[in-house]
Amino acid sequence: MHCSAPLIISAICKRWREIAFDIPDLWTTPKIYLYSYKKMALQQRLLSAWLARSGRRPLDISVAHTNSFQYELPLSNPSFIETIVKSVVHLRTLNLCLGSGLSSQFFTGLVCLPALEGLQLWAPELDEDEEDLYRVDYSLPKLPSLKYFRTKIHCVFAKFQDFANLRVCHLVSVAIDEALEFLQAADKVEKCILRSIFPTAESFPPNQNITHFGLRDLEMQPMSLTGTETMEVLFGCLTLPSLHRFAYNTQKVNGPSPFPVDDFFFVLGSIRVLRPREI
Repeated sequence: MHCSAPLIISAICKRWREIAFDIPDLWTTPKIYLYSYKKMALQQRLLSAWLARSGRRPLDISVAHTNSFQYELPLSNPSFIETIVKSVVHLRTLNLCLGSGLSSQFFTGLVCLPALEGLQLWAPELDEDEEDLYRVDYSLPKLPSLKYFRTKIHCVFAKFQDFANLRVCHLVSVAIDEALEFLQAADKVEKCILRSIFPTAESFPPNQNITHFGLRDLEMQPMSLTGTETMEVLFGCLTLPSLHRFAYNTQKVNGPSPFPVDDFFFVLGSIRVLRPREI
């Protein structure tokens, strides 16, 4: 367990331990770093006691592990995950840096995370230059309170997902249809980063344009092998009357990558308040 200040305080003396155990706010931000499967049972007991002392306070939980840990982890050992899942009604933020096997176990069976406001998902083996190579589907539960979402891995959202409170999102490895469906569902989002966008097998563009009145800050980056054709489809479908900042990155695009000027001007034509744009 990281963030061990509460443990240090409670180890000073009996009186300090009694005081620390009676202050729930000290126990609301556990950071778990998994080194070895052999130590997992001990970490589970420690986490259970930690969460019990937090009472009903909102929880901010982070879980990560070393690259080697995922290879020694049995695929059917959900007890550690169940300890966290028992506290889902109090989860406020969740940061997971886990391999695909452990992460998929975490969300299995979860229908809804009702109080979750922030969610970050990524894999420990990734770096900034490899994120578009890692595509594992994560089926996420409903997230009605979500305000901030960032992922470096491909996610599949629950059907009819409610993003009424989402304001900031960062999606990586996303198909055109998924990006458009996401923007339709997240009609209050103000800042959106879409990286490694790739074509979809579905028939696009749709019959009607998508007008998003809340989006003020948009960053896009196509996947290296798709060039800008993907962007042309997106630009042709979007109307963004509130856009204040736009960034377009073609660093990972192989070969000539002309910017889709005509389609981009279609988007600019819908903007009411003109501000400097970044391309």
